[in-house]
Amino acid sequence: YEKPYIIDIPKGFNELITAEELKPYAEQIKQCDLLMLRTGHSRYHDTDEEIYGAKGPGVGSDAAEYLNKNFPNMRGIIMDFISLATYTDPDDGNKAHKWLLGEWSGHYSTIIEDATLEGLDNDTLVRVFSLPIRYGEVDSCQVSVLAEIRD
Repeated sequence: YEKPYIIDIPKGFNELITAEELKPYAEQIKQCDLLMLRTGHSRYHDTDEEIYGAKGPGVGSDAAEYLNKNFPNMRGIIMDFISLATYTDPDDGNKAHKWLLGEWSGHYSTIIEDATLEGLDNDTLVRVFSLPIRYGEVDSCQVSVLAEIRD
């Protein structure tokens, strides 16, 4: 990804990122090919497995629809929580996945979940590489992500 952009949207347990929260960043999202959502939830990754795994925030279907319909340059989305969907609202999460993966349009974005985004900022971030481990005909897989940063 040649034009990544990080947005900080602090979220509590099981809260959804909404379209309204993304709209103030429309000009920046319009320019990016990888949207990076940092909620702060990754702080639980190594300290509380239950909270990290079961109480993470998510991306609401309204936000996913907004991104899909308005930002054709966006090819990927990466987040610092375990799943695009929250465990408290799986139906909305399924809709969010379908929007971002292009089920209702000709445009899709790759979804990268469970990433550590701490220490990155838009001033030093140059580009991001995602290296999926693909095999067979799976529709998802593990991916290694590398960020190039300026000194």
